[in-house]
Amino acid sequence: MLIVLLIFMPIIFMNLLIGLAVGDIEGVRKNAELKRLAMQVEFHTSLENKLPNRVKEKLCGSELVDYPNSCKHLQHLFSFAYQGLTSSGDATETPEMTLIKEQMNKQKQRLKDISDKMEQQHQLLFALVQKLEIPAPGEDGQWGDDEDSPKVTRRRTSSLTATHL
Repeated sequence: MLIVLLIFMPIIFMNLLIGLAVGDIEGVRKNAELKRLAMQVEFHTSLENKLPNRVKEKLCGSELVDYPNSCKHLQHLFSFAYQGLTSSGDATETPEMTLIKEQMNKQKQRLKDISDKMEQQHQLLFALVQKLEIPAPGEDGQWGDDEDSPKVTRRRTSSLTATHL
């Protein structure tokens, strides 16, 4: 039995070590791929920086940056004038616009309903707290054990000074 153990244990340990090494190879391979890509980017940017400006302009062209929220006064003025010339004063809405407006109105109504429900829940909770005589939280948000704690008194004085100002 001891001889079988001595023969098979090194084989088992070698298989385990090979399995660990193979698992590590995948991680090393991914890391090497990222490093290779980073080196390629650095190489291409260094080559691009070494090119003369005329060649860069011909190869790369000019860069156009368009900011979607920037105010384009001239374009806005021309589009407004064009709309004024093409329409006879009536603003015709496309079906997409009416659909969007309907959906916005539905969302506004849902938001108003949710706000009303939250206000009702707040009033119910406030009434429940008053009925059960639970002390209000202090300035730091911690619930006090009694109403005469310094946190609650500081809150009362600050609220009184704010109302008398």
